Amino acid sequence: MTTNMNIIDITNDVTEIKEDNTMTENTSMTTIEKETTVDEAFAEAVSLIPEELLEVEDGKQFERSSETVTIKTLINRYKKGSIQIPKCQRLYVWKESDVDLLADSILHNFPMGIIIIGECEKEKYLLDGLQRSTSIVKLLSSDKLSQEDKKEITDYRVVVETIHGMTMDDMKLVTSAIEEVLGL
Repeated sequence: MTTNMNIIDITNDVTEIKEDNTMTENTSMTTIEKETTVDEAFAEAVSLIPEELLEVEDGKQFERSSETVTIKTLINRYKKGSIQIPKCQRLYVWKESDVDLLADSILHNFPMGIIIIGECEKEKYLLDGLQRSTSIVKLLSSDKLSQEDKKEITDYRVVVETIHGMTMDDMKLVTSAIEEVLGL
């Protein structure tokens, strides 16, 4: 384990870790200078965060799990009814050029972003990734690609993040927040 001489500046506002392993904040600065590992410095900074900032609002904090699956697995889960499309999802709006860019990204094995699934009362709903998933299904059912390219797409691996213990209202909030962030 390597140790460095770190200067840690900690305040009650924002902590920033700089490239030279120093941490700074904007107000009421306290300087700690000692030999420490980056992990120890981070642990010390975390210990100075007021507890009220770490409390979960309304006692709600979601458990999440991640897995990496093939497109083929994702489509089969939908076909078997293991994944549903919630009513709060927006309609398909991608242009042909968007679909072409996605196909190109997949065929070059570039990441296409995670798929977000919400679990509500033991049912799983697609919260983010419907535009990409629909585009992939369109590609696989068209004559646009060769069989070899289609096989490569079905074997492409994507990260699926599942958020457990949601309500329908939670899922609406998540999809609305995603659309807002994306400017949709």
